Amino acid sequence: MSAAPAPAPWRGAAALGLGTVQFGLDYGIANDRGICPPEDVAAILETAAASGIGVLDTAPAYGTAEQVLGEVLPAAHRFRIVTKTPHLAGLRHDGDIRRAVLDAFAASRAKLRRDRLAGLLTHNANDLLRPGGPALWAAMAELKRAGEVERIGASVYSAGQLDAVLERYPLDLVQLPWNAVDGRIGPPLLAALAERGIELHARSVFLQGLLLAPPAQAGRVSPQAEALVGRWRDAVGATDPLTAALGAVIGRPEIGTALVGVTRPEELAGILRAVAAAPPPVALVPSTDDLVLNPALWPSGGRPAAILTGATLALRPESGEGMVLAVQAKEGGDALGTLRIGNRAAGEATVALEGVNGPAAWQDEAVALAARLAFEQLGLRRLVATEPFAGWTAAGGRFILDDTSYWERT
Repeated sequence: MSAAPAPAPWRGAAALGLGTVQFGLDYGIANDRGICPPEDVAAILETAAASGIGVLDTAPAYGTAEQVLGEVLPAAHRFRIVTKTPHLAGLRHDGDIRRAVLDAFAASRAKLRRDRLAGLLTHNANDLLRPGGPALWAAMAELKRAGEVERIGASVYSAGQLDAVLERYPLDLVQLPWNAVDGRIGPPLLAALAERGIELHARSVFLQGLLLAPPAQAGRVSPQAEALVGRWRDAVGATDPLTAALGAVIGRPEIGTALVGVTRPEELAGILRAVAAAPPPVALVPSTDDLVLNPALWPSGGRPAAILTGATLALRPESGEGMVLAVQAKEGGDALGTLRIGNRAAGEATVALEGVNGPAAWQDEAVALAARLAFEQLGLRRLVATEPFAGWTAAGGRFILDDTSYWERT
């Protein structure tokens, strides 16, 4: 399935939108409050509505966020609400995938108390690249034809992932990471998306708050993160970090909505004041390091410890050239993910996913790290999957999905 160009380019006004994950989960490395109380959610939404904020971004995976929104939003509100598909790990049959998508969307509408939503995104774009991807897209398109959702699309992490999805599906809406230090998706790709009429929503505007905090706080992620934030703070000089971070996003005409997350009404008030001051565009300090730029790969107790700094790859030789690669937490313990490697020759090997433990939301990240370490420790240049499954650029190379899947070291 190929993506057809839209009749008119999308010209976003770079308006603000609200991310709602903090309304239902204790989320964010710089979040010192936990879940935002419902009374504060109501106050935040009242301020947002009065200031012209038009988009609310939510998901079934955001804990109680959808339920809270439905309870505190007035019936006549004008917010455009975008939600996401459920986690589909383990579903292989088209009928099961369709039913999971339709049931989850119906549940989201019920919690949000809306008959129609503005957008539905795949929460994990890799779901569209797996064998069940066409069934997932067909279910989303079914909801759009029925008038239950206005636009359908994907939430992506990288340019390679976005390109792979665009080759297969006619996206109406894309949510992507964009901030002053993220160089993975550059301005030319933004312009190309806009020319195709695709509505763009930017997330990670403040890189989970790291761009607003002292560089030392980024050291909780990694020394590389601390160094990157330090270089950016040096580049903006005396400019207020909040103003500078916003200036890197709202000045892009291709971006329709810049999503920001807050846990207090006063945080939103500060953002609105900064926007009202018309922050000038600032020089970008771009990086392409997924381990710094993708919060799903940061150390956190709630995520698979396979992604913690210091994780290692244990090689368990089997008969012949075969071996099992098990990703171990830096503190030891059970393997968090295994890949079976076989038929090694001339820098190539076959790979089969045996199992990844931990929350389904981060299984791809665990697999990606395992593949990355396989390249580094085994000196491989190519991994070929015995059956198609998704992977992405965090694996240490580009991801290609055709009749088979493989990672190729770049």
